[in-house]
Amino acid sequence: MQLRDNEIKNIIIDYLKNDKSNQAILIDGEWGSGKTFFVKEKVIPKIKEKLKDVPIYYVSLYGVSSSAEIHNLVSSQITEKYIGKYIGDDKASAVVNIGSKISKIKPVLDILKEINGASIDLVHFNELKNNLEIPTKSIMIFDDLERCNMDVITVLGYINSISEHSDTKVIIVANESELGMQNTNEDLSQKYNFILNINKFNKDSNVSKSKKANNSDKDSNKSLINKGLLDEQIEEYFPVNSVYEKVKEKLIGITIKYEADFDEIFESLVDKYAKSSQDFIKSKKDVILKIFTENNHSNIRTLIFALTSIDRIYGVLNKIDFDKEYLETEIGKIIKYIVMQSIYIKTGKHKYVWSEDSKYGEVYWEDNYYKIFGKHDFGYKFVDDFLLYYFYDEEDIINTVIERLKAIKSQKELLTEQKQLSYNIISTWWECEDNEIEQALDKLPNEILEEKYDIRNYRNIIMSLLQIKNNDFGLSLNYIKDIVKKMAYNIKKIDEFSEIHKQWFVAILNEDVEYKNLISPILKELDSRNNNWIKEFQDYLSSDSEFDMKFEELCEANKNNFLEKRKFLSILDVEQFINKINYSNTKGIYNVITGIRDVYDFSNLYDYYLGDIDNIKEIIKKLDSLDKNSLGKTKSIAIEQLKKTLEEKLAILNREN
Repeated sequence: MQLRDNEIKNIIIDYLKNDKSNQAILIDGEWGSGKTFFVKEKVIPKIKEKLKDVPIYYVSLYGVSSSAEIHNLVSSQITEKYIGKYIGDDKASAVVNIGSKISKIKPVLDILKEINGASIDLVHFNELKNNLEIPTKSIMIFDDLERCNMDVITVLGYINSISEHSDTKVIIVANESELGMQNTNEDLSQKYNFILNINKFNKDSNVSKSKKANNSDKDSNKSLINKGLLDEQIEEYFPVNSVYEKVKEKLIGITIKYEADFDEIFESLVDKYAKSSQDFIKSKKDVILKIFTENNHSNIRTLIFALTSIDRIYGVLNKIDFDKEYLETEIGKIIKYIVMQSIYIKTGKHKYVWSEDSKYGEVYWEDNYYKIFGKHDFGYKFVDDFLLYYFYDEEDIINTVIERLKAIKSQKELLTEQKQLSYNIISTWWECEDNEIEQALDKLPNEILEEKYDIRNYRNIIMSLLQIKNNDFGLSLNYIKDIVKKMAYNIKKIDEFSEIHKQWFVAILNEDVEYKNLISPILKELDSRNNNWIKEFQDYLSSDSEFDMKFEELCEANKNNFLEKRKFLSILDVEQFINKINYSNTKGIYNVITGIRDVYDFSNLYDYYLGDIDNIKEIIKKLDSLDKNSLGKTKSIAIEQLKKTLEEKLAILNREN
């Protein structure tokens, strides 16, 4: 059962008020659970509220290596508390820090005079530190027990001596799972010798009973000195925590498992670590905490990392001047991305690599071939740069976000405009009122002329108009013909076409004769435009120019056209091709080879290019008949390579024959 923060605080207060027990409380929490923050920000203020006159001493054991160091830390705390009565806690801390670095020769009185002009009847600062005892009815808090550089049993022994002091209460803060692990290598050689002797005895005993034919003595000896196995056996024979458990039983009366309650501490963390954007971040509390919950992540350090990052980046985003509707939505996305990326970075999962030119885009959190099904968010590269390298360019962030916002706004406006187009009415005319259909029909001709529609919408528009006409709406055939003419005119202005464009229109020809007759102007224009590439290809082959890069470019540009027509080399005139080979230079031949390989670059050629077989055979035959001696060595090599390429492709085409 997870205790809430208030429940834990009440348990601690009850313990501190109990005069009959001098055992310590252990607050146990995983690394990053926020136990230290909880103690400093929640527990100590609560103690001060409920036990006003009881002095509280907080000592971090991080890095301490001796009991003497612990004693000095404790003494410093007591000294601070004492001097603080006269000059205030903040100034007292400064005095202690200075005093710890000077000799006994300089009296603390001088230090105090320098700082505050105070007059305290003290002889020497270090003398005070060394001689002061822990006051009765006090509270000692020891943090970071597992992070000290000494035997934990020794530390606990020191703490136990304090807890047994008259009316002194002790609170220990630690990650108990790591306690007792500091000195596992102590007397390691003796432990290894013990285990080896045990193993030797067991081995000799087993061998005498049954010898294994496939296990040599050499292999057996190797197994005996396997470090992993030895460590496991040492842990079995010499349990690390056995002594700790005994000490704990005596010293610690209550163990409280602490897990951060993000809901309770969120605002406190914001107040402490994100002061510039407190109100904004608090308004996003539910969103932020939901992401942590969904990712089963409760490390307070990660939350602090995310909050400080949001604070810094929002400070820049808040300077952006753009439509509030769009800006707030995008900032929300950025905040989500900051939190998600913070979790991934802090858990060592960050691996998304932005391309050099990318500024933003969809970021997928899990490897998934079909990314549409994967978990993803819209992310910004500048967020990664800040989280990973603490780098940001304020101007670049502002410009990048504005660029994105303009694109979003433009897209939305386009969608809004498209929703208002007549096509949205006539495509579902049966659901609309008569007057809506009439208004749409009035607007449609101008919309076509203004090129408001993609060519792929034309077929459906024509079909819808025919349906309206045939359902007695008084729509004339001439109206539809005029629409079709306008469509054909638009098609004439479009630069690139493929056979696919034609297929959109002819797919239903056999089903509707009226439609077939209507679209003839469109088909005529498509046929004319679709065949232009063939003419361009053939004109190049018949020209007097040598083969060059243009052949490669034509092949690359028309790969889809070749596929749709199911012909490539069958388009060309073989004699023209061979003649052009004859007077082209060596480099030009390699341009031809590259172009052919590009078009024929797949294994099932026979499904598309069976019609090319005859021309390929003829080209190979004529290449064989060329006078190689007159062509030169390098050109002859190139022609031989061309021939080899054609033979390879011919072999693939012949697989089905």
